[in-house]
Amino acid sequence: WVGMVLSILVFGLGFSILYLLLFNLPTRQSVHDLATGAFVVKAPASVPLPAPLRHVHKVVIAVAVALSLVLPLGGLWLASRITSLAPLVRAGRTLDAQSHVVAASVNEGTSWSSFNGRAMHKTTMLNASVVMRRWPADPKATADAFASTLFQDIPDAGTRDVVSVQLVYGYDIGIARAWRSTNYSDTPAAWMRLESPRTTIH
Repeated sequence: WVGMVLSILVFGLGFSILYLLLFNLPTRQSVHDLATGAFVVKAPASVPLPAPLRHVHKVVIAVAVALSLVLPLGGLWLASRITSLAPLVRAGRTLDAQSHVVAASVNEGTSWSSFNGRAMHKTTMLNASVVMRRWPADPKATADAFASTLFQDIPDAGTRDVVSVQLVYGYDIGIARAWRSTNYSDTPAAWMRLESPRTTIH
């Protein structure tokens, strides 16, 4: 839901503001002007009020806002239908549905590395990034619980070389921001309690 709201604000309303600024003549009323019934014109007080927003502008704005909502939903729907991505989407939704989580994403990837000209080494990774509503009292236990979700919802999670869980907490209000994150990363065997996961704090 957070992603959809941001999508509407950034793409739908952002496009609407720019469109009205360019094409809504003569008043150039923007979205906030229309919402409050305000406008600014240089004219004598006796001049009649400008005509209301034309129908074509209303249609364009409605289409832009609708697309900004439909496209993210369509992307999620398509990803859930692709066999290789469905488990990732399912795990992300499970994490995102928890009350102490603001937003969560799950992705996988592959990296290649070589040292001193030796053969390329392939490393497969499964990563979960979880934005928290508040910083947990026991971050490691929280990460363990999230990792358990990954192994439950993604059948082949145990075949990855590295599984990572990143906990994130903070804020960004434009003029100020502060973030705290902790990343727990290790092998599936370590998450299975065969050894203790290592911790990297930023």
